[in-house]
Amino acid sequence: MKKTSISTLPAIALAIGAVLPTTLFGVERPEIVAASPSLPAIWQKVSTRDRMNLVRAAELDAIRLLTERINGVQIDSSTTVKDLSESDDRITAEVNSYISGVKNGDRPRFLEDGRVEVVKKVDLEQVIAKIEETYSRREGGPLKSSSKTSTDEREVTFEILGSAAIKGSEGHKRILAKRAAEVDAARRLAERMGALKIDSSTTVANLVTEDDTIKAAITRVVQNAETIKIRFIADGSSEVTLRVKLDPLVRVIARKFKGRDVTLISDETKHVIIEETGVGVAPEDLGVQVDVTIESVVEQTLLEKGDRP
Repeated sequence: MKKTSISTLPAIALAIGAVLPTTLFGVERPEIVAASPSLPAIWQKVSTRDRMNLVRAAELDAIRLLTERINGVQIDSSTTVKDLSESDDRITAEVNSYISGVKNGDRPRFLEDGRVEVVKKVDLEQVIAKIEETYSRREGGPLKSSSKTSTDEREVTFEILGSAAIKGSEGHKRILAKRAAEVDAARRLAERMGALKIDSSTTVANLVTEDDTIKAAITRVVQNAETIKIRFIADGSSEVTLRVKLDPLVRVIARKFKGRDVTLISDETKHVIIEETGVGVAPEDLGVQVDVTIESVVEQTLLEKGDRP
C-alpha cells in the first residue's frame, strides 16, 4: 500500500474542500465578491473615504427631498403629514426614522462630470400606516375623518433622486443649477395657482393674506410636485419641469366658500394637472450654500401676486 507523504496533505485537503459543503464543521467559506465596476477617471483621483462621504451626501439629499414630498402628503381632506408632525414630536421622530431607514434603490451611480447619484424609493401606503399607528398609540384610537386619502392616492411609490458632487467639478455646477431651476419652477407653479379665479373679481392670491389655510394648501401642493424632466444645457444652465394636480387646493377652497356663489372653481378644475419649467444657473461662487426652501418661495410669490392690482 502506497503511503501518503506529508507534503501531499495540503493538496488533498484542498481537493476535499472543493467538493464538501461550505458549512462543513460549522465553518463558512468567505464569499468571493465580484470587483466593482471601473470608475470614471475623475473619480479614480478621489480617495475611498471621500467617495463614501459624497455617497452619504447624495443619500442625505435624497432624504431631504423625500421628507419634503412626504410632508405635503394629505392624510385626510384637511390634514397633512406636516400638520401631524407639528402637533407631536413623536410623529416627527417616527417619520424621520422611517425615511432615514429607506434603502437605496440601486448602487450609487458615479458620473463622468463628478456627480454621484442615489435613488431612494418609498411606498406612500407604508408611511401613512406608520403615522396612523403612532397617532393611534398617542390618542388611544385611530384618526377620525370622513375623508381619508383614497386607496389610489395611497398606492404610490415615491422615487427620489439624490445627488452630490466633487467640489468644483462640472457636476457640482450642474447640481447647483438644477436646484435653482427647481426653485424657479416652484415659483412659476405658485404663480399659476395664485392666478386661479374664485369668482369674477377674486383670485386665489387675493385670499392668501387673509387666510393661511389657502397659502398652506398651495405650499403643500408645490412641495408634493412630481419632477418629470431634468435637463442640463451646454451653457451651464439647467431646466426642471414640475407637475402638480390641483384637486387638493380645490378641496380647501371649496370648504372655505361652502354655501357661497363660487363660479369659477368647479369639479372640472379638480382634475386639472399643470406643469411648469424652471430655469437656473449655478452661482459664481460655488461655495455659496443655496438654502432656499420651497415654502419660503411659495409664500413670497403669493404675497407679491396678491399685492398686485
